[in-house]
Amino acid sequence: MADPTDPITEPSTTPAGLSEVPLEHEPQDAPEESFVEAALYDEVVAERDRYLRALAEAETRARRAAEQAKVQVARANEQFLEAMLPLLSGFARALGAGAQATSVEQIQTGLALVERQIGTFLDAIGAELVLPQPGDPFDPEQHDAIFGQPATADIPEGHISALVEPGVLLNGRMIRPARVAVASAALDVEA
Repeated sequence: MADPTDPITEPSTTPAGLSEVPLEHEPQDAPEESFVEAALYDEVVAERDRYLRALAEAETRARRAAEQAKVQVARANEQFLEAMLPLLSGFARALGAGAQATSVEQIQTGLALVERQIGTFLDAIGAELVLPQPGDPFDPEQHDAIFGQPATADIPEGHISALVEPGVLLNGRMIRPARVAVASAALDVEA
């Protein structure tokens, strides 16, 4: 029986007595296989190089984005502080004037000025206060019920009976709902 590892050969029909002519499966294909292997190796190396470059570029983009975000936060903080400085100055002036005030009206006037500065500050940063009034319907999207109070003829059940703290919207997004008291029929008033 023939050895399967031996190259397959057939007798030659050429005159001159040549005994064998190599067929296509002879080892002479080895240089072509080496060429294919070398080409594949080069392709793998090139793909690896492209991958590493893409990875480095992605890391560079991510680093730059993080640096840009940090700069944007710093600029936003700077703008926030600039908008707040007049408010801080107003508080300082109100405290100084309050110590020298001779009447409650003078203190109220100073506080009204600070309140206007707060309004200007909130406008500058795109914020607005949520100020529900007694008798307004309770809306859980805008209000946070802190406690209940008995319903009255003026303020029916499920309506706001008192504002505890104003809510805050920033650029149309609720930051803090208004904290309110809500009228409830279930409360018994003990005398």
